[in-house]
Amino acid sequence: MNLKITNGRVIDPALGIDSVLDVEIRDGVIADVSKKTKGGDSEIFDASGMWVVPGLVDLYAHLREPGEEYKEDIASGSLAAAKGGFTTVMCAPDTNPVIDNAAIVEEVIKKGEAVGLVEIIPQGAISQGLEGSHLSEIGDMARAGIRSVTNADSAISTMRFLRNCYEYVGTFGLIPSLVPLEASMWEGAVAGEGFIATKLGLKSVPAASEEAVIAREIALSELTGVPVHIMKVTTAGGVRLISDARARGVKVFASVTQHHLALDDSALLEYDVNCKVVPPLRGGEDRLALIRGLADGTIDFVVSDHSPQARENKELEIDFASYGMTALETAVPLMLDLVANGSLGAKRFVEAMATKPRDVFGIKGGRIKAGEKAALTVIDPSLERVISLENIVSKSKNSPFLGKRLKGFPVLTIFSGRITYQAERESKKSR
Repeated sequence: MNLKITNGRVIDPALGIDSVLDVEIRDGVIADVSKKTKGGDSEIFDASGMWVVPGLVDLYAHLREPGEEYKEDIASGSLAAAKGGFTTVMCAPDTNPVIDNAAIVEEVIKKGEAVGLVEIIPQGAISQGLEGSHLSEIGDMARAGIRSVTNADSAISTMRFLRNCYEYVGTFGLIPSLVPLEASMWEGAVAGEGFIATKLGLKSVPAASEEAVIAREIALSELTGVPVHIMKVTTAGGVRLISDARARGVKVFASVTQHHLALDDSALLEYDVNCKVVPPLRGGEDRLALIRGLADGTIDFVVSDHSPQARENKELEIDFASYGMTALETAVPLMLDLVANGSLGAKRFVEAMATKPRDVFGIKGGRIKAGEKAALTVIDPSLERVISLENIVSKSKNSPFLGKRLKGFPVLTIFSGRITYQAERESKKSR
């Protein structure tokens, strides 16, 4: 592929770049990044008014394969990811069978490579079968290609087991990625505890439940010296705990989902089952604290928590409906809404969704510099689109944003030197 992306705002915080530049790609490799590249016989993509950023990275998505391919599979999930601007996706291990051994890790990686639209990196299960009692074959999975281990959305209640997890995982240079859930208070919750849950009569879980688990993970990280990634933080108290731990020098990383940044528990007022997620939506003050935490760097990453569900699992009363929403295709516009209203800088957006995930988890590539295999995302901040059943490419359509007009979408995704997604628009040859 020979392509010249012209006149785009190139943003790569890792290299200190934020300027209008041309990016020349020849034979799939970035050949030049400068004010005016030579071009030659390259195809031209005019990115005037657009952003050219390193390929986006999602550290947590449920792709459902193996075992629940009727909801999503690696091929359809890869297509949704490429359309969403992602070039790397870490997929959760809560499949059937669970990704808890090297053979399944290798199978998932091979299927991702066969599809070839994005890099698929499976997360390994910390415990066998995600049951929280016996360690998985972590060393074998590390050699097979995992970058992180997690117990997905299953709680681990035994601190002795968790300490052993930290210490064992640390010997392989891996980072545990843990969702702060406490099983006895969490079970069946639909919303965060508060006025909305009480008004609607919904089962709820208090912020203190999440914060107690965050404090536990911080304490174990401090004890063992092993870094930890606390996933899907949802409370203001959680943000404070992470900030305080950082000030003491604890190696703690944190992530938030784009829907916890975009929505609060008022989204449940119409009993929208697509707003039933893990952890639950919380109050407006928590949402604002998450946005501030992301803006100031207390929260490092944004994860999609893409959770496709079959129609029959969602067309139920909210107490009985399955958890989760599709998210890969709407992550960028939800984040760009924060940029547009001044809550988040463009640089932090790119750091949180592209460069820092690569740096922390050792994911190679993605730099916008000469000699790198091209892994880029071009985003048009002005592009508006109404989310519809027809334009969601994921197998499942469980999005609370159906019928909503969102603004700011990827128009070009390049992975491993190849275009894997391009929105319909005119391209022309250079003269």
